[in-house]
Amino acid sequence: MIKKSLLSVFFIAAYLFPLFSLVVPSFKPVDSIIFINENCTFSTLIPGVPPSQVQITVQSLPESVSFVSSRKQEVINGGMRSTELFVVLKFTKTGNYTIPPIAARIQYGFQHISFTRAAVYDNPRNTQPRIYLEFEDVHGNQVPTITEGKPVRAVLYGMYFASVLSVKSSAPENGLFIEKQRLFSIPYTQSTFTASPIALIIYEFTPFTQGTFVINSITAELTTWAGAAAVLGIEPKTVIVSQGDPADGAGNASNPFDEYTGISLFPNAFDSAAEGVPESAPSTADAEALLKSGIEKRKFLVYSALICALFCIIFIAVWFILRTVNKKRNGFIFPAALMFLAGVCIGLLLLPRYGVYSGGPVLTIPEHESKTAFIIEDPSIVRIHLETGLWTYIKLPEIHQQSVKKGGWVRSDAVKHITLQERSN
Repeated sequence: MIKKSLLSVFFIAAYLFPLFSLVVPSFKPVDSIIFINENCTFSTLIPGVPPSQVQITVQSLPESVSFVSSRKQEVINGGMRSTELFVVLKFTKTGNYTIPPIAARIQYGFQHISFTRAAVYDNPRNTQPRIYLEFEDVHGNQVPTITEGKPVRAVLYGMYFASVLSVKSSAPENGLFIEKQRLFSIPYTQSTFTASPIALIIYEFTPFTQGTFVINSITAELTTWAGAAAVLGIEPKTVIVSQGDPADGAGNASNPFDEYTGISLFPNAFDSAAEGVPESAPSTADAEALLKSGIEKRKFLVYSALICALFCIIFIAVWFILRTVNKKRNGFIFPAALMFLAGVCIGLLLLPRYGVYSGGPVLTIPEHESKTAFIIEDPSIVRIHLETGLWTYIKLPEIHQQSVKKGGWVRSDAVKHITLQERSN
């Protein structure tokens, strides 16, 4: 009798062992990327068990996740009849989801089949592309500090676009912005959607002065996954530029492009001892006449502003005195306001800095070998936008015909400032 009992226990254990030793893989998404408001299919394989011996129950799901359907089908795996399970879910919000395990009855026992963690993204047809700029070294690490006069590597990234048709960039007035390398041939089209950033173009940015600047001078023509074309500007990038160490020469500056170029652009642009040969001989008589005329006009504006301020004070003082002696004389308020407004307007005219350029080529970048943006034939009054070492960025005043928005770089010693007291260059 005892032998029969032991034999029964052995047969029962042999029958149940495959069930308890069965390892069911987790449900995994069939598609590599999951989008909101679209059916997402998860699948798993139960080896050695036919579909007739498998039943599943979806008990609970997180908020924003709904159950759509489930099915099972028989497959042959390793020569054995096996069951492939499919569960279809729908997500209504983006995010990373942890889905509770599904209860499954397999043969005569129960198991819980888990899900891999699911990352859900916006539907690309409803997603707007974006492009942005990051300052990184060649290893992809963020650049901790940006120093005036030293080039830094900038990478243009794009996300959520179907294709990039063209990219345009322009140099800001406070530095140089040079395209160094295109990582893809443009036009560039993606074969499948990806939520990861894609590096498109490498630039070199060289700031001229310290301070806080905003770079937003890059635009791209893109197509969305919905098929629409759009011209998109980069997300404004705020740059904090620190003051350079005077002890560091241009030749000692580390170049973030050493691994693939080995040279730096414009090595002498900030060297006060280099490039001692002037570009052109100034017309001294005409330049001095323009400078004298400009100084006289500036003096006139200053004196006019002072007179307006003085009359404004006088009118207000008279009005206040008459008011204290109980005599209403509101007529003084109006001329006081006019004098105040006139003084403010004249003060605004004094804010821009002007100088006299002796004449010659105006360059696109601060280097002798650079291209000429345009030529100023005779000594002219110019507006001074930026000064850095040997170079000054100038623009012709907009009152000049055919000169609106024309600007470029000239040597600082060729520009004389229009101030109340003449400044030596």
